[in-house]
Amino acid sequence: MSYADASNLLTSFLRKCRLESASKGAKKSSGYPFDGEAGMIEFADSKRTILSESESTNLMLNRILRIRQTAVMIARAQTNRYQSEPVAMTVNVEPNPMVLRAGEVIAESKIDGKQSEIVVFQEITEFVRTYVNTRARRLKMIPVRGRDGETFGELTIDQMLSAVSLVRSAPRLLRIQAVAIADTRAADPLRFEIVIK
Repeated sequence: MSYADASNLLTSFLRKCRLESASKGAKKSSGYPFDGEAGMIEFADSKRTILSESESTNLMLNRILRIRQTAVMIARAQTNRYQSEPVAMTVNVEPNPMVLRAGEVIAESKIDGKQSEIVVFQEITEFVRTYVNTRARRLKMIPVRGRDGETFGELTIDQMLSAVSLVRSAPRLLRIQAVAIADTRAADPLRFEIVIK
């Protein structure tokens, strides 16, 4: 990647971070070493001397230019923030390897089709929460952190209802699988479908 490409990539990424932060109520403040609703804070030494915005940008560009593999930039808030405050971020560049191929079985378990719709719905939800998310962690996928904790990906309500209907249509012990819909890298959302056999 050229310096110009890296600079454009970082500028676009930081703009996305500012827009996301602003959409959640972050505001600019003159008391921070960056201009905007969100920005990087980097430290120069063990005494935690804060770098200027341009110094932080140059440090980040050097990290990007050293990358020799597919990677992902991840911005994380350094501390909890309140509405009307800017978001001080740590930005990391991490490897982003391929972890799943389309059609690959992510997780598998058993489910009883004789149970009620509510029980089947709960068991599918638990299957995703336990088996699918555990496999995603073992594959070192990068979760999205939100108010409800870490998520790697989830089923839509239509997918859930379809899966419940399939299980209930065969009143016996069935095999349930979560199957990757597409080739997936570590930082991608985990897109999968439920297959009943």
